[in-house]
Amino acid sequence: GKLEGRALARHYRWRAEALRHAGKLEDSRREAESARAMFHTAGDIPNEAHCLRLLGHVASDLAAPAHGRRLVARALSLFEEIGDEHGRAQCEVVLGEIDYLLGDHARARNLLAASSLRFLRLGDRLGRAQCMLLLSFVEQGGGSPARAREMTREARREFDGIGYRLGIAQCGISAAHSDHREGKIEESRATARGALSAFRDLGIPRGEAAAERLLAMAALDAGEPAVAETHAEAARAIFDRLADPWGQVEAGLILAQAALDRGDAEAARGQLISCEAHALAEAEPKQHRHLTLAWLAYHEGRFHDALRELDAARAAFKDPCRTGDHTPQLLERFARMGWPKQCATRIVNWRRAIAAAESGRPVIEIADEETIPLPRA
Repeated sequence: GKLEGRALARHYRWRAEALRHAGKLEDSRREAESARAMFHTAGDIPNEAHCLRLLGHVASDLAAPAHGRRLVARALSLFEEIGDEHGRAQCEVVLGEIDYLLGDHARARNLLAASSLRFLRLGDRLGRAQCMLLLSFVEQGGGSPARAREMTREARREFDGIGYRLGIAQCGISAAHSDHREGKIEESRATARGALSAFRDLGIPRGEAAAERLLAMAALDAGEPAVAETHAEAARAIFDRLADPWGQVEAGLILAQAALDRGDAEAARGQLISCEAHALAEAEPKQHRHLTLAWLAYHEGRFHDALRELDAARAAFKDPCRTGDHTPQLLERFARMGWPKQCATRIVNWRRAIAAAESGRPVIEIADEETIPLPRA
């Protein structure tokens, strides 16, 4: 209660940064907006731009990535006007993260690579490590767990060098995702448990929820739907507390998948209906939702609907060879199921595209048999 003017504005700005990490997004947004208005009045362009960047990051966390991107782009233009290279790099990181979430991985990679070089020239190890960590997730989305793992190791070395515990925990999640993608389920679970413990110690609920979600996916893929439901419920409880629509949908989809694994289509439908209450722009939950709807349609014999959902799932990302973090495992499961010809062809072709992306070979797809009739529900 003893601060005023720019000192008070700086207090609001940095408290807003901390509140975002703590998952208190509305509080963070309110504090950042107060700081932005005060800096604007004072004519402090660099700090106003930092507040705009933060507001954009919060908007993305609250499932408004397009609006968030516009705010960060405004911040970037201000930093460019005043020649602030560090501010530019920090904006490029957030823009890269948002583009990754929206499914435009090519643009995300370009932004993050540019930002990484800028941080390197500035001697900012933390900023560069954050770029490498995000690039690891971009590579995983393209079916490149080996390249993702190398970027994770590079980020981990930087975080270790500066003693940044949050970054080290985030690297644990990235490594666990790489293991999961490569089918190393038990290794993935062990690493995710370690990350979960670290996030709890640090008081980072978003990281804790991400670890619980990954443990839920791994349990489902290991044939343990009851364990998957336990972790998914834990993740959803945290995402509910954070008011995070992305997480609420992703956790709900795993619960629907666990119900389908048990053959309970009614329970799965209920979970999917609850997910439909959230309109998301992010590519990953869109793809996972369409795949889950295809699985439900399979259970109910609605194969025309299943075919439509499979096509919508593959179109979720700008590049159709890109996938969400649970998509390869769901497609592997689908490949073991008895689909009609056209659905089976879609699944085979998609899995071939993923394998080709991992190996760098050209994609060879089976011709689609348009004349094969599909069974009707």
